[in-house]
Amino acid sequence: MNTKHGSVYNEMLLVFAAAVLPFILLGTCVLFTSNARLRRELMYKELTATHNSITRLNESLENIYRSNFLLFSQSNVLKLSNRVTQLSEYEKMLAVNSIREQLTSINSANTLTQYMRIYFRDWERVYNCDGYPKGSFQKITEPEYDQLVTQIQGNKTYYVHDGLISILITDNPLYSPASVIEASLSVSALKAHFDTLTQDTEGYYLLSAGDGGFRLDNLPPELAPQIYSLLDAPALEDGKIKIDGISYRIIYEQLPYIDGHFIRLISLKTLLAPLQILTAFTIVFLLLVFAGYIVFLVITKRLIRNPLSALVSGLSEVERGNYAVQIPYNAKNEFSYLYRGFNKMAMNINQSIERDYKMRLLLQQAELRQLQAQINPHFLYNSFFMLQRYIKCGLNEDAIEVTELLGRYFRYITKNAEDLVPLKEEYEHARIYSQIQEIRFEGRICVQFEELPSPFSDLRVPKLILQPVIENAYKYGLADKLSDGLLWIRFVSEGVKLHIYVEDNGENMTDEDITALQNRLEAAQSGSLAEMSGILNICRRLAIFSDNQGNLQVARSSLGGLSVCITLEHATVTQED
Repeated sequence: MNTKHGSVYNEMLLVFAAAVLPFILLGTCVLFTSNARLRRELMYKELTATHNSITRLNESLENIYRSNFLLFSQSNVLKLSNRVTQLSEYEKMLAVNSIREQLTSINSANTLTQYMRIYFRDWERVYNCDGYPKGSFQKITEPEYDQLVTQIQGNKTYYVHDGLISILITDNPLYSPASVIEASLSVSALKAHFDTLTQDTEGYYLLSAGDGGFRLDNLPPELAPQIYSLLDAPALEDGKIKIDGISYRIIYEQLPYIDGHFIRLISLKTLLAPLQILTAFTIVFLLLVFAGYIVFLVITKRLIRNPLSALVSGLSEVERGNYAVQIPYNAKNEFSYLYRGFNKMAMNINQSIERDYKMRLLLQQAELRQLQAQINPHFLYNSFFMLQRYIKCGLNEDAIEVTELLGRYFRYITKNAEDLVPLKEEYEHARIYSQIQEIRFEGRICVQFEELPSPFSDLRVPKLILQPVIENAYKYGLADKLSDGLLWIRFVSEGVKLHIYVEDNGENMTDEDITALQNRLEAAQSGSLAEMSGILNICRRLAIFSDNQGNLQVARSSLGGLSVCITLEHATVTQED
């Protein structure tokens, strides 16, 4: 390649660098600005999500208190709280059943509660909602009741027991209450609430309530003591901490109904993953390069696009079959080298096509002459002997029929005017041959010859591709059949393709023979066999005719003998046909 007069490639690089460099510098500034802004937005998103989640939790706790406080105004609760001694056993039973149903209903309506119960001071009884593990009621002594009441602060409080935390609601927060309702919170519901909050962000959470008596977290055991020490640290509302080399953002929220503190630790590595500088810079860089490339295309249109258009136009001519096309050129750069190479290539292809076409035509004609010369002379002898026998026996009409068939048969195989004939003529010649053989082998071999599909009747095919296959079936497949011999010629069309099957019920071909024959057919298709006759000759001519492999295949017939399949393609056949 001669580059003495300059390189289009070097000019392209200089123009591209001048167009894209300003955008790269601008993109760097935008990168840092967007990085800081997105960092603030991601942090605010998690702060907001945490605050909203804890707010919903506090609202749920408040709803538990309110829904239970309204229960004190129910007549059945008032009766059992203030005048239980005046009630009959039946009235007590009705009141208790009604209260337990209401407790069960309230418990079912609140996902945060695990169970509910009500304490009656004067009656010294505790009644539970359905599903309480200790049964429907228990007794409570006055000292035990007083101990429970002493924990109450104002009109709402809590206490921790058996690993649970319960909210206590009284009917009289100022004096000694006559009844108290206890709503025990579900640990699994609280855990599910917090797990939902943290499922998309790597980190930890911890809840401490009831003066530290109740704790809930997702901390690994080795980190729990270190993180719980944060409860004693001041100003947890806004800060960061590093644990085992990993930085965490601390979010702090309160749960006043259970005197609780919720702390969430968010991994900054996970939170700020979208801000990976390499990823962001790569995206921005690609966008800048793309924008610069657009400018580059506009500037270099004259240097590259116009010469390429001329080259593409020349290639289009070659694609349409015009191999004589030549591209004129005056420029002294890389394109002049391409144009010279293209012109030389097109000229060589044109000469090769002409030479190959003539050689293929001569080969096809020579192979046809060879096939015609290989017509089995025994067929001719046997036909004349059969004709002589008819004449001697006085079967004049049969003799006339055989004579007419033989005349039409030999007129077709000796006609040298064309190498390609309509399929209907090749089909008719094969039928004539089959009729002659059927007369000759009457009583021994039956021939079933299906009709040719009309859309393929005018398809031009190489001469003598069907009759030699049928002759091969008589010679090798059915030669030993003294009775019940069957030859089946059928047609199967698939869109633009037509499959012609010649099948027999002969018993001479083993599986090994069929495999060996298939291997020889593949060699014949490629032209690697020096000498090809009979069915191998047909296989080779079909391969030359269609430029495809596999147009002739052999296999085991469903009748038990050999099946030969010839595949032809008609480009003008449509689905409607």
